[in-house]
Amino acid sequence: MDKATLRPLLLSARERRTVDQRRQLDEALVLNICAWIREELPPASLPSPIVAAYVPSLDEPGGSLGEEFLRRIASAVPKARLLLPVCPPGPPAPLRWGFYSGYLMKGRFGLLEPIAVADSLSPDSLSLADAAILPALAANPATGIRIGRGAGYYDRSLAYFRGRSAVTVFPDELRHDIPADPHDVGADAVISADGIATTERP
Repeated sequence: MDKATLRPLLLSARERRTVDQRRQLDEALVLNICAWIREELPPASLPSPIVAAYVPSLDEPGGSLGEEFLRRIASAVPKARLLLPVCPPGPPAPLRWGFYSGYLMKGRFGLLEPIAVADSLSPDSLSLADAAILPALAANPATGIRIGRGAGYYDRSLAYFRGRSAVTVFPDELRHDIPADPHDVGADAVISADGIATTERP
């Protein structure tokens, strides 16, 4: 099944989850994210690590926790800073970035962002991140290949990233039938409420 066919099926499944179901899954998910960050970025190795993350919409993994999702990720290791995406104007392009200061504003498409696009950092600032937490609609736990929403913002952005990456999904979004396109970059881990799968990146 190709990605265009899979996307509406995955989105429909997300819509059917109740608030209580999402909350229960998100609580387990964020514990696993924090465990992965501590494993990848032990406090002794970096004095002030930078973690690229995302601000989840309500239907995304972590969405029921709101900003608590970000605060808990930031507290996974001492003195960590979160780098969050800022959607640029115009056609799909590499994401811009801003550091999370405890404040979010509405940006493009109604997404919550850490800073106005005019004040945001350039796409290559993603290279500052030591680890990245990436959203997805589904991911292959063996290869780390993900399905996004189709615009390609993250695919374009990951060209600037050299650290360790993890994709977050709901447990029923772990799939071994995700096709890999030539531009796809596999993540090092796939994290869900059920646990952490270390991948063999293609």
